[in-house]
Amino acid sequence: MKLLTIVVHKESEQLLLKPVRELQQISGFTYSHAEGHGSHIQSDGFLQARDQLIGHSPRIRIDILADPESCQLVVERIKETEGLKGHAVYWITPVEESGHL
Repeated sequence: MKLLTIVVHKESEQLLLKPVRELQQISGFTYSHAEGHGSHIQSDGFLQARDQLIGHSPRIRIDILADPESCQLVVERIKETEGLKGHAVYWITPVEESGHL
């Protein structure tokens, strides 16, 4: 299993959620609000003056636990999504163990 984590600016929330929800290979995901800071903060067109002043911006984080093929499918679908290009970051990490408690 792999853990796919995707982070986008809050303004891109619906653009990100639509393709993830449509994929039948994904049985569920964790969605959370986050804030972030990066070197691109001054050139980010989504940011308001307040966000630029305080140095971080509101973001959405989605974590998806899935097999490697499904993770790659999600990444490809998001790359094809109009309006997300250059506004999302992702990473895939191996999961040693998972289960319900």
